[in-house]
Amino acid sequence: MNARQGWGETQNQQTNCEGPDGLTRLDVKLLIVEIFIAGTDTSTSTVEWVMAELLHNPTILSKGKQELSEIITPGGIIQEQDIARLPYLTAVIKETRMHQTSPLLLPHLAEQDVDIQGYTIPKHTRIWGNDFKFTPFSAGRRICPGMNLALRKVALIVVNLIKPFDWKLPNGMAPEDMGMTEKFGVTLRKAEPLVAIPLRKTT
Repeated sequence: MNARQGWGETQNQQTNCEGPDGLTRLDVKLLIVEIFIAGTDTSTSTVEWVMAELLHNPTILSKGKQELSEIITPGGIIQEQDIARLPYLTAVIKETRMHQTSPLLLPHLAEQDVDIQGYTIPKHTRIWGNDFKFTPFSAGRRICPGMNLALRKVALIVVNLIKPFDWKLPNGMAPEDMGMTEKFGVTLRKAEPLVAIPLRKTT
């Protein structure tokens, strides 16, 4: 038996080796990959879409900055508990669900035309819940165990990106010229990755 064959047999033994809970090395590797995709890739994709939508709609970005300036003192550090006092920015982040982070999830559609508090919801309109409870985190016994962490993480990242910086698009690009098309994959990313230039505020 040569060295290459010996190494291969050792790898097979490690892969098939079961731990006390019946998990093999392959099981552990796959679990780590799933945790990385579910806990990291989805969050970064959501942050990218939020920033893209804010830069694509300067008026909304301006309102978000105004809300921040009223709640957070200049030079102040944003804390987790401050997020609850930012209803406008929280709503902006929720609206970003129009870009379904996990495209393999089944959409929730209205089965027929319905009137809700004076608003007509046409048949086949995609429906979102009042918060992140239903998508992309699911609900019930299969709900994502990291939902609360993800909500706080995304909000804190976005707020800390827009509070200390002003942002501009490269090469004099106008907001309306931004590419906002989606690219299908494990997560739904922008077909053209977001490129923006941060400018440190002078005041």
